[in-house]
Amino acid sequence: AIKMLQLKYRVTCFYSKIQLIKI
Repeated sequence: AIKMLQLKYRVTCFYSKIQLIKI
């Protein structure tokens, strides 16, 4: 369960970075 949460957090951070770059 913890690993799943960490993965989700990483994906969210990654997505945020991409969004920032796109903008």
